[in-house]
Amino acid sequence: EATADTMLAYLRFVRHHLTQPFSFCRAEIYTGTPLEQRMRLAGRTQGDYLARTYEYTDPLISKIWQAGQTLLRDRCWAYNHILGQVVRLDHLVTILEHFYEGPEVSDLVGEFAALKLEVNTDSVELFEAMIQACKDLDGAPLEARLAQLGEREQASREKFQRRLCHINQELHEFALDSVGLEKRA
Repeated sequence: EATADTMLAYLRFVRHHLTQPFSFCRAEIYTGTPLEQRMRLAGRTQGDYLARTYEYTDPLISKIWQAGQTLLRDRCWAYNHILGQVVRLDHLVTILEHFYEGPEVSDLVGEFAALKLEVNTDSVELFEAMIQACKDLDGAPLEARLAQLGEREQASREKFQRRLCHINQELHEFALDSVGLEKRA
């Protein structure tokens, strides 16, 4: 099982690769895998072969996971989370750049690259701050710090969401124009 310091070390690695799309998650237990076998033998699994889950044994990691479930849900784990949108748009922008040329394409590719870097940097900073707060604080001071981080996360996420929607719309319009279809009203 990871430690808070291991998680921070992973984030330092991610900082060196902020131009790549990424998402945060925890290891999932899939039926028939060595991880499932180890976790079952240790008595750590819950659920059945259709949906196994587990709890962390380290209280600090458990605290970090619980904080993250609240603080970073819409950024990392909700249905249409921000990091997932970045991954999807990265794929579409890469295809656009591969098959099309011109200043409009270059501008859109550049605009998305800048946004992806901002989203990734902000996400790593939030994760680091959350982990550090969980390491350093308990009770009311932790709740207050997480509330501050939550306000920051929401404001930046909303800003990023608007920009992601704009880029997605630009891609959609470019695709329609490229094949000669009219935009619907």
